Amino acid sequence: RVDGTPAFVLGRNPVGVDAEAFAAHFQHAAAAGERFVRIHFTYSPPGEKAGEVHPDMLRFWDAVLDAAEQHRLAVLPVLGIWSDWNDGSRGELWHVWEKNPFNAKCGGPARQPGELLAETECRKLWGQRVEGLVRRWAARRCIVGWEIFSEVDLITGATEEGAVEFTRCVAAVVR
Repeated sequence: RVDGTPAFVLGRNPVGVDAEAFAAHFQHAAAAGERFVRIHFTYSPPGEKAGEVHPDMLRFWDAVLDAAEQHRLAVLPVLGIWSDWNDGSRGELWHVWEKNPFNAKCGGPARQPGELLAETECRKLWGQRVEGLVRRWAARRCIVGWEIFSEVDLITGATEEGAVEFTRCVAAVVR
């Protein structure tokens, strides 16, 4: 209950092609009594380099966070998602490793998605990206935490040991 009224605390993982689309989602969420949204901050436009975040994307996410604040919604940014690190070799339908700027074929350091989970240049650069995002938005009133990665077990080549070590290392970066 929120102010004595039944309400969803978290009911949405909103997506949108622009800040206005997110704002519309936020308006509906707030009207329904929601107070918390989980958003994947994972898109990399063409030309983005491994370890960096394109300035246009930073401005885009700034506008999304502004809209969340206007609707008094707490935000849990998701900093990584499995499909960016999955090559589809196990039959997954939703995979975009071929577009990932960390992929060696796109100019990045990794020949295989699982390199993210090991002590490699790939993980170092991904940590730099995470650090930049956290530093940029840590002071935002709407940020309630950081989800390091969504479904790390679905990274092509993932092992439990590698996923645990990766999570430990990136959690240290976030802290």
